[in-house]
Amino acid sequence: MAEGIGGRWLADGDGWSWLPADRLGFRGRALRFIVALAVVSAFFLPPSGVAADTLAAQEIKKLILGKRLVGVLEDTNQRWFECIAPSGDTVFNIEGRISAGFVEVHDGGVTCFTYPRRDDTSRACFTAVSEKGTLVFVELVFGTRFRVDAIDERFDEYPPSRPTS
Repeated sequence: MAEGIGGRWLADGDGWSWLPADRLGFRGRALRFIVALAVVSAFFLPPSGVAADTLAAQEIKKLILGKRLVGVLEDTNQRWFECIAPSGDTVFNIEGRISAGFVEVHDGGVTCFTYPRRDDTSRACFTAVSEKGTLVFVELVFGTRFRVDAIDERFDEYPPSRPTS
């Protein structure tokens, strides 16, 4: 049995016969739909790995430690900023909701932000990428994207915080 776009070739007693797609049943139609969807989506999705370079641990540390980062949560367009001390202590503010914690940059470049709270601890790990010169933190589990629009190089002391979350 051989398959084609519009149907399938079947071996019968006299040789091969063409079975048109409209007689293939649900599986044949589902397969054609999946193939068509893959082809069409290739035109609309950005090519992976073309415009983004994953950053190494030392690059990330140089970019973020002792700095104030300002950006946007791309899914919701919420403005945020994060002040990161050279030690890794951090204060994160997303539209007035403040969390104090710390950041760890692991050897493979995975960057984890941890915010201890009274009742629980929030931890999220990211891959840091440079997309056309813009730093973006891409969360490892859900792919949430925190774009960094500005990095304040003159940061000398992060602000005291009273976490609100």
